[in-house]
Amino acid sequence: MTAGARAAGPDDSADYRVSDRMQIRDAVYAWCRAVDRRDWSAVRRVFHEDGYDDHGSYQGDVDGLVSYLRQRHSAVQQSQHHVGNILIEFSGEHSALAESYVVAYWRMTPASREARVLALGYDDGESGPLDGAQSGRYLDQFERREGLWRIRRRTLVWESNFVRPGLPEIWRGNLPRHLPKRDADDMLYRIRRELGIAPDFGGEAG
Repeated sequence: MTAGARAAGPDDSADYRVSDRMQIRDAVYAWCRAVDRRDWSAVRRVFHEDGYDDHGSYQGDVDGLVSYLRQRHSAVQQSQHHVGNILIEFSGEHSALAESYVVAYWRMTPASREARVLALGYDDGESGPLDGAQSGRYLDQFERREGLWRIRRRTLVWESNFVRPGLPEIWRGNLPRHLPKRDADDMLYRIRRELGIAPDFGGEAG
């Protein structure tokens, strides 16, 4: 162990840390919902105002991150982020490191031939949707300020990336179903409004 390094100890699992862990996990989950629903104000709430994100393809502050996500998801019809293992290590009373395993599935119809070639790596001569799956790890440096645990710095480590021409969505026409929407008309936000759960949707117009 290097000089000054802190090993995990029994205090990390003390009762007062249970609430801290729950708040940190909720922030990771809130990020997934925010991106999948294109709720950009909710994305901002996951980070501190001076937060920093390193996605590899984007590196910068939260304002830039929201702009990057808006552009990247403008042609994404569906998106789902699934979080697996979350390991939280505390580096101080008000600081922690969370490593979260994540897999994201998405369906995209590129706006241009160039975008399709960029995604697939070749020109397949088609113009239909693309299906993709990406896996990676969020390395989130959390800080507690004024009682709130939020991300000070995020680093995304890419593990795998898979893209293929989209398959027909035959299930959509079989039976009545509530289908996903990436705006304020999604069933989640309808129910939240009915129950009076705030804050309301703050992303793309429905």
